[in-house]
Amino acid sequence: MGGLSFLAAAILFFTGCGQSYFFAGRPLPPSGILNRAVVAIQNASITGSGSLEIEDAHYDIRHSYDNHTPSFFITGYSGKGPTTIQNLPAERTGAVFGAQDGSLALVDYASEKSTTSVAGLVGTA
Repeated sequence: MGGLSFLAAAILFFTGCGQSYFFAGRPLPPSGILNRAVVAIQNASITGSGSLEIEDAHYDIRHSYDNHTPSFFITGYSGKGPTTIQNLPAERTGAVFGAQDGSLALVDYASEKSTTSVAGLVGTA
C-alpha cells in the first residue's frame, strides 16, 4: 500500500510542474485567455490608427471571464483602418490589412505581438 501512495504522490507532484499548455500542446499565451478571438478596432479619424484586441471567444466578452485580464491588445500593431484578418496555417499567424494606409502586418498569436509590417501596399478600391 505504501508503494501505491508514493506513486500517486509522485504523479501529482510531476503533473504540477512545468508550463501550462492548451490546444494542440501550444504554450499558454501572454493574455492568459484560452479561447481567443482577435478583433480589429478601426478609428474613424484619418490621422488615428487602429488596434487589434484579444477577446474571450468562449464567453463573447472583451476581457477574461474572471476579469483577471481586463483588456489585452496585440502589441506593436500600428496600422490605420484594419479591415481584414486572415488566419494562416493552424492559426499560429495572422495577416492584417489596413485599408487607410495600405499596410500589411503579421501577428504571432503565440506571443500576441505584431512581428512584421509593410506599409504602402496598393489595395483594391
